[in-house]
Amino acid sequence: DSSDREIASGVLTEMGMEHLSNRDYTRISGGEGQLVLIMRALAQEAPVLIMDEPSSHLDFKNEMLLLEMIIKIIKDGSRSVVLTTHSPYIAFFLENRRIPVRAGLLEDGRLTEVGPPSDVLNTENIARVFGVNTAMISHCADEDENEHLKSIIPINSIKDEIK
Repeated sequence: DSSDREIASGVLTEMGMEHLSNRDYTRISGGEGQLVLIMRALAQEAPVLIMDEPSSHLDFKNEMLLLEMIIKIIKDGSRSVVLTTHSPYIAFFLENRRIPVRAGLLEDGRLTEVGPPSDVLNTENIARVFGVNTAMISHCADEDENEHLKSIIPINSIKDEIK
């Protein structure tokens, strides 16, 4: 129906993905296909978008496009986003862009930590839950040193220390 086409076209335009509008789904890359599936969910206009590891199998560029898409959705204010990931840096990526985000850690099937990424995703919690030693970094994003971008870098798996 024409209203469905208008909604789909609007989502493509809003997300800057018009170049995919006439492409056969079976002939686009896996990353583009994943973005198309997310846009299909957006076209359904649900108030909450639930994503299970949306960045898995994406190359670096498509992962950035996905994260920018999530930021647009949240800043638009009409939807909430709940996502799961095995990549803790995604929470910092969103937090660094002043997106209101809460991080949670699942440990043995239980939610053990919940709060801002800066509080929850520390080196101790990451070591305990993921079994990975990490380093937290903070990069000054402006000359006046008013804005710091935070991230987490994996160093090694904890099992490597046992050898």
